[in-house]
Amino acid sequence: MRDDPGWMSLGNMRANDVRRVLVWCGCGHSASVDADRWPDDRKVPGLKRHFRCTKCGQRPRMVVPDWTSRTTV
Repeated sequence: MRDDPGWMSLGNMRANDVRRVLVWCGCGHSASVDADRWPDDRKVPGLKRHFRCTKCGQRPRMVVPDWTSRTTV
């Protein structure tokens, strides 16, 4: 997967007080995952390769910032 310069990095996400990502699978399963283990320069969609669905075993279809986990309003 090639990183698009327009994709949000984890550093930018953290600067917006978001520390979790939503991982969505094509089977409909989703999970909110702590993203603190990856460095700031990693692009959010690039995290797909680190996950597998616990229900169907597929790679996720989408990884996005979990804005509902934002620590400030």
